[in-house]
Amino acid sequence: MAPLHRLVILKTLQSPVFLGLHKRFVFGQICIYSRGLTDITELGYKSSSTKIMPIGSVLFTSRAPIGYVAIAAEEVSTNQGFKSIVPLKTVPSEFLYLLLKRLVPIIERNAGGTTFKEISTSGISKIKIIKPSELILKKFEKK
Repeated sequence: MAPLHRLVILKTLQSPVFLGLHKRFVFGQICIYSRGLTDITELGYKSSSTKIMPIGSVLFTSRAPIGYVAIAAEEVSTNQGFKSIVPLKTVPSEFLYLLLKRLVPIIERNAGGTTFKEISTSGISKIKIIKPSELILKKFEKK
């Protein structure tokens, strides 16, 4: 068993720039989003702490509700209700997507909050998983 953070780089973004999803493609069980309903302006980007996440980042809602998952088809930025997760080069985005979908009940049990449940970056990074071998990840990537 290993903590989830051994497979990914977790990012918590602070600027409310993700207002909804616009273009969605579904491949089997996997949702891939190419953009939100609105785009961040250059002024908004420069005046906030938001970061642009790379293509292939896995977007995970971390509050109200916990557990919506998507893969970014283009560079994106999200708001504070997300964990934007950049898989390591050896971890396919699709694998991480499916893993997070399976982990939602465990993540929800580890969430805190009184008004609504929320999982912190440190909370989600400590979730224990069985780390697959590189051989399994390579086979997964080929499919």
